[in-house]
Amino acid sequence: MSNDHQVAPEASAPGSAPSTFTSLTELRAEHIALMRTARDRENDRDLLADVHAFIDRAQAAGRWIDSPADREAAQNIITYWTSYQFSAGDREALSATLPALDPFDPSHAPDLTSAANPYIGLNPFDEDDAGRFFGREEAVRKLLEQLREQRAVLVSGPMGSGKTSIVMAGVIPRMKSQLAGEGKSPLVLVVVPRADPFAALLASIHEVAADPALPKLETWITEQKQKLERSPETFGGLLDGLFPGRPVIMVVDQLEQIFTICSDEKTREGFVQALIGTRGQPDRTILIIEERYQQPALQLAALKSIGENPAARFSLGPPNAAEVQHIIESAATTVGLKFDEGIVEDLAKNVAGDAGALAMLQFTLGRLWHQRQRNRITWEAYHKVGKPRDALIRTAETIYAGLTSDDQAAARCVFLQLVQPDVEGFIRRRVRRDVLVQIAPAGRVDHVLERYVDAELVRRSPGVGWDDDRFDLAHSALIDGWPRLRDWLQEERDRSKAKLQLIATAQRWQASGFDAGYLLSGAALDDAASYMEGAPELKELVAASRTYNELQARRYSRARNGALIVMATLLVVAVSGWLKAFREEQSAQKSAQSAFSVVGSVLDVIQKQLNTGEIRVSNAGRLLSGAEKIYDAVEKRPEFMEYRAKLLTKSSDVYLLVGDHRHTVERIEEAKNLTDQLLAKDAENDEWQELRYEVAFRIGDAFEGRDLKRSAAELDYALRIAQKLADKNPADSEARRRIAFVENKIADSLLKKDWNGALDWYRKSLAIGTALLAQDPNDPDAQKAVADARTRIGDVLAAHDRLKEALAEYEQAMTIREALVRRESKNNVYRSNLSKIYEQVGRVHKMQGQPDDALKYFQMAVDLSAGLARDDPDNVDWKIRLARQYVIIGDSVAEQDPAGAIDRYRSALAIREEVTAKDLNNVAWTRDVADAHDRLGSAWRRQHDFVNTLREYDAGLQIRLQLATRFPDDGNRQLELAEGYERIGDAAREQSEPGQDASSLQDAVEAYRKGLVVVSALIAKNPNSGAEKVRDRLQAKLSALTTIR
Repeated sequence: MSNDHQVAPEASAPGSAPSTFTSLTELRAEHIALMRTARDRENDRDLLADVHAFIDRAQAAGRWIDSPADREAAQNIITYWTSYQFSAGDREALSATLPALDPFDPSHAPDLTSAANPYIGLNPFDEDDAGRFFGREEAVRKLLEQLREQRAVLVSGPMGSGKTSIVMAGVIPRMKSQLAGEGKSPLVLVVVPRADPFAALLASIHEVAADPALPKLETWITEQKQKLERSPETFGGLLDGLFPGRPVIMVVDQLEQIFTICSDEKTREGFVQALIGTRGQPDRTILIIEERYQQPALQLAALKSIGENPAARFSLGPPNAAEVQHIIESAATTVGLKFDEGIVEDLAKNVAGDAGALAMLQFTLGRLWHQRQRNRITWEAYHKVGKPRDALIRTAETIYAGLTSDDQAAARCVFLQLVQPDVEGFIRRRVRRDVLVQIAPAGRVDHVLERYVDAELVRRSPGVGWDDDRFDLAHSALIDGWPRLRDWLQEERDRSKAKLQLIATAQRWQASGFDAGYLLSGAALDDAASYMEGAPELKELVAASRTYNELQARRYSRARNGALIVMATLLVVAVSGWLKAFREEQSAQKSAQSAFSVVGSVLDVIQKQLNTGEIRVSNAGRLLSGAEKIYDAVEKRPEFMEYRAKLLTKSSDVYLLVGDHRHTVERIEEAKNLTDQLLAKDAENDEWQELRYEVAFRIGDAFEGRDLKRSAAELDYALRIAQKLADKNPADSEARRRIAFVENKIADSLLKKDWNGALDWYRKSLAIGTALLAQDPNDPDAQKAVADARTRIGDVLAAHDRLKEALAEYEQAMTIREALVRRESKNNVYRSNLSKIYEQVGRVHKMQGQPDDALKYFQMAVDLSAGLARDDPDNVDWKIRLARQYVIIGDSVAEQDPAGAIDRYRSALAIREEVTAKDLNNVAWTRDVADAHDRLGSAWRRQHDFVNTLREYDAGLQIRLQLATRFPDDGNRQLELAEGYERIGDAAREQSEPGQDASSLQDAVEAYRKGLVVVSALIAKNPNSGAEKVRDRLQAKLSALTTIR
C-alpha cells in the first residue's frame, strides 16, 4: 500500500476530497462510523477503497496530534484497519510495511498569542484567581473544616509556601459561596499590619465600607484608632455598626509584621485582642504568619487560646509530587498549553516536599510561558529558563548584566533599600520612589526599577503621585534565592554593622510614631551623621536627635524617659542624700538606711525587668554605675557593713545578668569579705548566715567553668549553711529550696570526674523539689526546681547514651517549663529555660535517628531564642545561644538541604560577628566566628560551589592564623590552624578534579604544605600534643597530589 497521501488542513467543500483529521476526536468519530459501515456490508472487499482513504487521512492526522497518549491511540486505530485489509485479502496491504502515523508538525499547533498567562509568578493568588488555583484542594478542605468549628485560625508555613494563596483563592471563595447559599451576604476584609496595624486595619475597613457618610480617611482613622487603642474590645461593635447583618471574614496577611515592623508591644497586644478577643464580629478571623514568628505570636495574651487549641492552628505542609503536577497541568489545560514529555515530572521532582518553593515554581512557569513555541513548552525552553531556583537567579542576573556599570551601581543601592535587616536575617520593605531617587540619580533609579518591575521581580504600588509610588520585592524568595543580592546584603552588613543598626533604629523610630526613646546622642549620633548621606532615613533622625539634645541640654530637669529616668533619679537622690548626710553628720545612720533601701529597690527592679525583658542590658549597665558612689562612700563606715554586703550581693546578681563577669566577681568577693567579718562577730546570726549562703552560692556560680576548685569549695560551704538553716526550721520551704538549688550546682561541678556522683546529687535535688511541689503544686519556684533537676538528670543520661531515659526526663522538664511560660509569658528566665530544653530534646531525637522530630524541636528553640534576642538586642548570652541553635539546625539539614543549611550558618555568622565586635579579645567568640565560616564553606562545598567554599574557608583560616600568632604556645590554636589549611587543600583538590579547575591543584599542594609545616612544628615543640593523625593525613594527601603532578 502506498504511504503517499495528500493533506488538506481545511474542511473540504461538498463533493471534494475528504479533509485531514486535525484531532484524535475527529479521527475516532470517523473510525466508529467506518466500523458501522463495515458491519452493515456483507462483502469486506467492497469497503477496501474507503479503508485505504481512511488510513491515508489517519496517517496525516499525526501532523496535528502531539500528545503521546493520543498518538498511541491514533496508531492503534491505523493498525486496526490495516488488520482489516489483511483479513479482506488486500494483496497490496499484505506486501506493504505497517503504515505509521506522520510525525507531529509544530507549525500546526494552536497559537496561544492571545491567551492569558495561566501562571501567576511571584504574586500570591487572590480571590479573583480562584478559577486558576489548583493542587492544594486537600489543604483547602482541611482548613475549611477547622474554620467551621473555630472562630479564629492561625495559618502558618514557611516563606513561599502559598499560605496567602490557599486562603484567598482557595478558602475565601468557598466560604463566601457557602454563606451566600445560606442567604447571607458575607464581607471579606483583608489587612497587612505594616508599621501601624490599627491604621492599616481601619484603612481597609474604610475602603470596603465606601460610605460617603464617613469622614475623610485620615480623620476617621485618627478618631477610631484612639478608641481601639484604648478599648480593643469595641472593634466588634464598630464592624456591626458599619456592616449590620453581614458576616465579616477578617484575613490578616503577614501577621509577622507586628514583630518585624511594628515596635510597640502594647499595639501588638491590642491589635490581636481586637481581632480575637471580641464577641460577635468578625464572624471568622484568619491570621496568616510565617512559621518563624508563630511561637512569639502565640505568646501574645490574646492568642494564648489558639496556642492551647491545636484545632485553631493550621500548618501548611509541602505539596507532594502529584499535587505539584496537578498545579502545573491543570493551569496549562485552561489555555491549551502543553509540555514536552518529562518536563512536568522534573519540575514536580524539584519542588515536591519543599514547602517554600511554590512561589519560585510559579515564577519559573511564568518565564517558561514567555519562552513557549506556539502552545508548547519545550526542553530547549526549560533548559534556557532553568529549574525553579535557577530561573529566579537567571532572570535577575540577565537584567543586571544588561545594565551599564552606573546602572548596576544604582541597582545595588535600590535593592539595599528594598531589604532591611532583622534579628533572623533580612526582610522586605516598601520604599517610596522619592526616597529611592535620593540615593542614586533619578534617571538611573527609574531605569532599574522599570526593568525589574517588567520582569515581575519588583512590585510597584501606585501612589497619589509619581514620586509617591512604592516599591518592594515581589517575594521574599528573591532575598534567599538571588546570590548577588545576598552578597550585597552580606557585604553591607560586614562593611558597617553600625550603619545597619542605625538604619533599623531610624525605621523603628518612624514606626513608633517618632518616640523620643529612639533618638541618638554622643558617638551614636556622630556615626549616624556620617552615614546619613547614603541612608535617607537617618537624615530626619539625625536632625531630630540634634534638636532634642539641644533642648535637653537646656531643659534637662524636664527629661521624660519613663522607668529608666525614674530609677536613675532614685539613684541620684539616694547618692546625694547619703553624701549630704555624711558631710553634715546629720542622722547619717537613718539617711544611709534610706539610701540603701532606695538603691536596693532599684536593683530589684532592674533584676526583675531584665528577667521580663522590660529593660535592656545596656540600660541596666548604665543604671548600675550610679551605685558606685555609694560603694565608695560606705567603705569608710564599718557600721554600714551589713547594708553594703546586701547591696553588693544584689548588684553582683545584676552584673551576672548583664554578662559582666569582671564586676560580678569583684562585687561578690567584696560581699564575701564583709559577710565573713559579720559572722566572725556572731556566727549564729540567721540573717547573716542566709546572706553568706547567697554569697557562697553566687561565687560557686560565677567560678563555674573558670575555677572548679574554688567553685566546689564555695558550693560545699553554701550547702552546709543551707542544711543548718533547714535543720533550725524544718517547715521553712525556702530553706529546703536552697538545698535543692545548691545540690544541682554541686552536681554540675562533679559531672566531668564522677557522673554517677553527679546523678545522685541531681536526684537528691529532685526529691526536695518534688516534696515542695507536693505541698504547693502551684509554687513556681518548686516547679522550676523540679524542672532544673530533671533537665540535669537528662543531660547526664544523654551523655552516656541512655537516650530513652534521658528523653523521659527532658519531656517531664519540658512540660513544666511550658506551663511556666504560659503562666508568665514575659519572664525571660522561663523563656530561656524553655528554649534550652527544646534544644536538648531535639538533640536526643537526633541521636535516636529521628531527624524530623529533632528539627521540629530545634526550630522551636530558635523561635524562643530569637524572641529573646529581639526583645533585648544587647543581651550577648541570648545572641550566642541563638547563633548556636542556628548552627545546630544547619548541621541537621546540611545533607538534604544545603541551601537551608547555608541560610542558618549565615544567620549564625552574622550574630557571632556582631557579638565578637563588642569584645575583640574574647577568644571563644572569635573561634565561633571562624567555625561559622568553616561550616558555611562546607555547605557550599556540598553544592560544588568552590568559589564560595574557598572564600569562607579562607575567612575562617585568617581568623585562626591570627589566634595562632597571638597564642604561639597554645597547641590547640596551632592544630586548628593546620586543620584550616587542610580544609582549603581538600576543597582546592576537589576543584581540580576532572571537569573542574585544574589550576587549583597547585593551590591544594600549597595548602597541604603550609598545614604540614604548622603541625610538624607543633609536634616538635610538644611531642604529646596528639597531632600525629593530622600530620599523617596531610602527608598522605600531599604525597598523592605530588604523584599526580
